Amino acid sequence: MATQAEKLVTSLAILKSLVGDSKRAIFRSREFSRVHKERLVKAGFLIEIKKGWLLLADPAKKAGDSTLWYSNYWSFLSFFLEERFGKGYCLSAEASLSLYTGATTIPKQLTIITEKSSGQSVHFPFNSSLFLYQDIKNLPVERNVKEGLQVMMLPEAICRSSKNYFAQHPVEAVVALSLIQDASQLLYYLLKRGQSTTAGYLIGAYRSIGRKDVATRILDSMVVAGHKITIENPLIQPVVSFPFRPQSPHAGRLQALWYSYRIPVLEIFPEAPGLPEDAKAYLSTVEESYEDDAYNSLSIEGYEVSPALIDRVREGRWNPSEESKDTQQKDALAAKGYYLAFEEVRLSLNRVLHGHNPGLIVRQDLARWYQALFSPSIQAGLLQDYYLAGYRSTQVYIQNSRHIPFPQTALLDSMDIFFELLEKEKHAAPRAILGHFFFVHIHPYSDGNGRIGRFLMNIMMAAGGYPWTIIPVSRRSEYMNALEQASCENNIVDFTRFIKSLGG
Repeated sequence: MATQAEKLVTSLAILKSLVGDSKRAIFRSREFSRVHKERLVKAGFLIEIKKGWLLLADPAKKAGDSTLWYSNYWSFLSFFLEERFGKGYCLSAEASLSLYTGATTIPKQLTIITEKSSGQSVHFPFNSSLFLYQDIKNLPVERNVKEGLQVMMLPEAICRSSKNYFAQHPVEAVVALSLIQDASQLLYYLLKRGQSTTAGYLIGAYRSIGRKDVATRILDSMVVAGHKITIENPLIQPVVSFPFRPQSPHAGRLQALWYSYRIPVLEIFPEAPGLPEDAKAYLSTVEESYEDDAYNSLSIEGYEVSPALIDRVREGRWNPSEESKDTQQKDALAAKGYYLAFEEVRLSLNRVLHGHNPGLIVRQDLARWYQALFSPSIQAGLLQDYYLAGYRSTQVYIQNSRHIPFPQTALLDSMDIFFELLEKEKHAAPRAILGHFFFVHIHPYSDGNGRIGRFLMNIMMAAGGYPWTIIPVSRRSEYMNALEQASCENNIVDFTRFIKSLGG
């Protein structure tokens, strides 16, 4: 009789054949026999998302870890809606705009227009759900595909979005409006449906972001067609116009969020004292804080490092060629990398303290910080050389976060905008707070984003004369929750107050 282990191997072989070269992670229950399904679920290789639907899992992951669900959210919905409705569905106007504008947050609820009758709500793990409603008359004839899902064409989605949407989601609204190349794209829908009210608030919105050409064209065309137009600006929050780069809506989102977030940062964070007069004394204080800085920053990332290990690395008493035990320790390699990166950051800091633009310094030196951080792991053979090439080439996910970092295709454009914002920002507080937040929000590297983000924040702190600020591991949960609020709830206030509470 086969042992339990042998039976599991048989079930795993079936699972492997279904995964195949496509690396699919979503399955229908009917693809497995009851015995194989139950065995794989019990062993943790599959989890049941909803009755009849299974997701490939990692038995090593802790129960309650939402990362697996969030990382497969869009692909699951694509399979789920295709199976249930075929092509007879479409995301609502607002949901469509979220995908067009590079929204990075997994929504709590998604609204779907369907062709055939369906129940109102479908609930999924981690309090996510779909709201389904049948509306054959208003189901768009022309549709696009985003993340494998049927969405409205961009101009139609803009014209079908309510004035309240513009007020409540100004970032998405501004990015969506900026993606329109010519007024004719919107006028087709506005004139076809006689949407004079919608035309009025689109004109107001375009005027507010500095696109008077589009606003004038919409107004003139609607008036010629006999419509009476009342113009109003639905963008209640202040929005600064910017030169949008159409190849990456993520870059536009980054700009719009920066201008929106800097206002509460300036209101909450203390006024910058100014560049320290005694650069040598400031550098000395930073060097004295190294042990505390390294311990907390590494511990936040889950490394188990002791003050003794940190001292041994700093003093050169750690030799991987002689100490085979240390060669095996990722914690020791991380500590060595942190020390080397700290030394690079110190060189950058010295230039900033002597009056160089901190944004430009970070643009020039960031790659060296990153390379130093991981060079010990490369030399020990734990990582491949190409790891040091630069920005990541694959999608990454943040454990248990609804925020999905920018796709790799948007990194070059977004990081260029990020550096530009840092260089042009006149106030030290937004440079420090938003510099840290947006760096980890973009997540440009495969690893090390948190450590580098804290280095970056402190370079910006120094440029304003704020003290070098260490985020204690004892407040890790508060720190991570504040970042999540900023990423997923458009709330930068909690993060600003958190950093302020540390004495910055």
